[in-house]
Amino acid sequence: MPEPLTPETSRKLDDAARALSRKHRLDKSAFGELLARMESKLRSYLSGSEKLTEEDAFVLVREHFGDAENLRKLLRKVHAPERCIAYAGRFAGLPAARM
Repeated sequence: MPEPLTPETSRKLDDAARALSRKHRLDKSAFGELLARMESKLRSYLSGSEKLTEEDAFVLVREHFGDAENLRKLLRKVHAPERCIAYAGRFAGLPAARM
């Protein structure tokens, strides 16, 4: 038996299926089928039974970096320490110069 999805992931799947259903004007039956297929695909990826294609990987990367919050976190990790060190170096001698 597959492990249950977290409530947050289940909610996100439901929200995504509802958004697609509205966009494409799907009826309740089609919505249910779409949701079931989306969940099945997600579980297949998580279990490793469905191999990620190059296109799948590209979609994941595009979505990951297209999320402003994810991008902000990534850039902070990479660039914030460099910026702090640069500023620290520029201003380190100022107190001594005032004496």
